[in-house]
Amino acid sequence: MHMEVISIILDIGNKIKTLRKQSKLSQEDLCCDFITRTILSRIENNKMYPSIPQLEFIAKKLNVPINYFFMESFYSDNISSLVNTPTNSNSLQQWYVNNLYGNIIKLEELQPEKFNAIDDFNKHFYLGASLCKNNMFKEALKPLKKHLNLYMKSAEHVQKENVINFAYALNYLTAIMLKNKNYSKAENYLILAKKHLTIYNQSSSQINYIIHNNIGIVYNSSNQYEKNIITLEAFLQSNKTFCFLNIFSSIHLSLNIAYYNIGEYEKSIEHIKKAILLYEYIGDTTSAIESTLNHINALRYSKNFNEAFIILEIFKIKVPNYAIDFHRFIVQEMILFFNTNKHSKALELSSKINLNKLSKICKANYHFILGHISFLNNNYDKAEYHLLKSQKTFINENYSHDLTILYNDLYIMSKDETYQNKSEEYAQIRGRKNIIV
Repeated sequence: MHMEVISIILDIGNKIKTLRKQSKLSQEDLCCDFITRTILSRIENNKMYPSIPQLEFIAKKLNVPINYFFMESFYSDNISSLVNTPTNSNSLQQWYVNNLYGNIIKLEELQPEKFNAIDDFNKHFYLGASLCKNNMFKEALKPLKKHLNLYMKSAEHVQKENVINFAYALNYLTAIMLKNKNYSKAENYLILAKKHLTIYNQSSSQINYIIHNNIGIVYNSSNQYEKNIITLEAFLQSNKTFCFLNIFSSIHLSLNIAYYNIGEYEKSIEHIKKAILLYEYIGDTTSAIESTLNHINALRYSKNFNEAFIILEIFKIKVPNYAIDFHRFIVQEMILFFNTNKHSKALELSSKINLNKLSKICKANYHFILGHISFLNNNYDKAEYHLLKSQKTFINENYSHDLTILYNDLYIMSKDETYQNKSEEYAQIRGRKNIIV
């Protein structure tokens, strides 16, 4: 066991180096101003371990979740070790519980007859879940759906015994649907999970909390804010014991988003304060910072700009200027100045931002602000450049208010009626709030 843990930790450097080269990034490209090349070289050569902030930064740059670096590398030199592995009805469960997802994947891939011969009701669940754990979402669809079909055809006592894994399978399928923006299917999967957990008296299980949290995410993503509020407020009322604080904090964050999108800002602020309190209590600093940005947004939408500026200044002091989050707060400050028509201050701040440290959405916000200010200043070439840079992300995020302004600006500059039509179209769409208040 001790040697297995060491081998996974030591593989972090190799994974970083491999991903960096696959992404065609030099060490300097990956470092930006956050990590020195010397430190990165030592990390890649397994001479030192990255800190959590360093690993979070690297994961964002390489576009992988941070847990990718702790996953077992299942295409190892040890493939032959599976040949003599006993595969009784408990072996897959033991592998799954012990996070040996690669063993399950390798067994089915290299010895399908042996896998199929295993007498385990949940074997397709274990396979599908293991594939999801290793970011192989497309490959996970078939075994997860096999598990669902088997479960739905089973007798009541079998369903009762296996309802937890059934709910987790539906939750994995939801994650896949969310990646494809298929919100209707995602909602159906979660409602089905909720129904069976209720039928078989598993309302207090962790997966039921997860399911409700993800229902909120689906409803927010599909602009069904009232349904989200009804569902999650009822869930909070019936679950007063905070068993899973990380999930409760996420639920409050979800309600914050739903409430500010329908204009109930006091409720929105109430829930985001609870989310921040819970995140800080459990020591999740990253999520607390994320939630602080949501708090600032809720204040901004309610036009309480003074308090928004105060909170922003407090957190800028806490966040070092070399960190990724610091630049996100600078973009947030740009938005506040933009909303209060202090355009010269927004432009001044833009020169302090390192675009390489911004997420896709923050970059789009940066370009939109510069684009609209340039438009107002009659600098049309610059305005068109920046506005078009934000267009794709705003469409993907369904920021209808911003897109209405964006396309109106482009129409006035170009006289292209296509832009006018798009502006009118987005003016009628109920999308998500972003920069325009």
